[in-house]
Amino acid sequence: RPSNSASEEKQYKLDFDYETNLPFIKKIEFGGRGTDFSTKGYGYGGYIIDGGTNDYSTADDTVIYTNAVNSTATILSTQTADQTSPTAASAAYTTGYWSTTETWSRAFSNAVFSQAMTQLPDAFYYGGGSLPSTWLYPNFNQVAQYLDTSHFNLNNLTTTTGNDGKTYEQIPYQIQEQTDALYLKFNYEFPLFDYDVVGNFGWRRVHTKTTGTGAQTRSETYAATNGGTSTTYVLSNSIASMTKDYTVWLPSFNVGLWLQPNKLSARAGFAQLMARPRMDYLMPTVSCTTDNSPDANGEFDEPSCSAGNPNLKPYRANQYDLSFEWYPNSDTQLSLGLFYKDIKSFYVSSRTLIGKVDVYGDGVLYNYNTYINGQGAKISGLELTGKTALTWLPGVFSGFGVDANYTYQEAKDVELYSTLDGSPLPFPGLSKSSSNLTVWYDKGPINARIAYNYRSKYLSSAADTSGQPVFKEPTGYLDGKVTWKPGPKGLQLFVEGKNLTKEEEVSTAGDIRLIEQGYFGRRFFMGFTYKY
Repeated sequence: RPSNSASEEKQYKLDFDYETNLPFIKKIEFGGRGTDFSTKGYGYGGYIIDGGTNDYSTADDTVIYTNAVNSTATILSTQTADQTSPTAASAAYTTGYWSTTETWSRAFSNAVFSQAMTQLPDAFYYGGGSLPSTWLYPNFNQVAQYLDTSHFNLNNLTTTTGNDGKTYEQIPYQIQEQTDALYLKFNYEFPLFDYDVVGNFGWRRVHTKTTGTGAQTRSETYAATNGGTSTTYVLSNSIASMTKDYTVWLPSFNVGLWLQPNKLSARAGFAQLMARPRMDYLMPTVSCTTDNSPDANGEFDEPSCSAGNPNLKPYRANQYDLSFEWYPNSDTQLSLGLFYKDIKSFYVSSRTLIGKVDVYGDGVLYNYNTYINGQGAKISGLELTGKTALTWLPGVFSGFGVDANYTYQEAKDVELYSTLDGSPLPFPGLSKSSSNLTVWYDKGPINARIAYNYRSKYLSSAADTSGQPVFKEPTGYLDGKVTWKPGPKGLQLFVEGKNLTKEEEVSTAGDIRLIEQGYFGRRFFMGFTYKY
């Protein structure tokens, strides 16, 4: 299944500073910036131009080729002669892809598999008890020499022909995002009761325009009457486009002063925030399937749709900050930060089952999975930070230092509810507790650091395909790096380790239902850089 995509991004930026020398306003900053990002791609194409009068037959369909190629080998135990060349090859419009069929004897197929299967060179799953630590994987180049790969090309990637003899364009994946922003900021400074007060205030105007094109597909699956493979009929295909255009104004205000000169400072701030959803979340793509193939118990899966959401709103919030920083000496900093976010809207970064929807207005209800907005939340928390260089230690030990950070936050009034029972859900992606601890060394040619990062459990999806909310379990990662750099220029060598404690990532739905368990390995890197 070949694919091809091309992306282009243009950026511009223009900034001005004006020194006023006024008693209150010391400097004015203003300017603008903009981006124009576009991408267009083709992947597994092919679609129905006209479904004909019979929705459940492909005989009267007007269809086009996809760029996919299927090459099938049939193994027969009674076949004694090795047939290593195709016995049939056709451009199968009805199946939508180029197909070839070959017949191999059991002996020949065993010989192919024995030379094609390769064991992973490294163990993958550590600490799994009796579970295999690795597995076999196929070397496709070894198999390809025995199959017909003459149609493995890009001939039908962007344009192709239909069974009516006409040429059609494949459905592209196409999206463009254009942004422009203007800002105006005033920097001020003035004395107040023997304190020097500094800060700034201003506004940003941000305009965003997003356009996209995608495919909308409706299909039904039926079991074969003879017990064979089920057949999926595409009832309709169409190309849909969307345009989303909005402008927001974002004010901000910051103030700071030294409560004790060079020892204790205080800062406060307010800002309105905005974050755009990913462009592919907004795509007007919809794929709906009705499964009429019963399982072993005679039950049917409910009709379902997977879709983008062109009406998805950006993240919007009012943020308030207050912090105090204390410098007991030139090597140490301690700080306490308090924050509060009044979130007006947010989006969930995974598709969520929103309920049953009559998508086509014909009474068929589909379990509709798409990206959704939450309408509000209030997050409050605190952050403790400490940094110190242990220069008071003797000799070579004076190069050590420690950085530590702890954050606690909680969300209230989250307008997000379980689709199963209506119970309230926590704010997506929000861990109540997170922390990091770094021990570092920087003296002479040696620079080294080892860091531990932890975050507590959080909601990753409001609803999976069964409607259950999905949570990520707590994780803690230990990483380290040692660099040898004899000078600011020249050769530098480093050794780095990732996930030294072999941490896993686990997703669950409820207390006992495991959704996903991922292990990304303990990894080591060696390398060098050269600066001149």
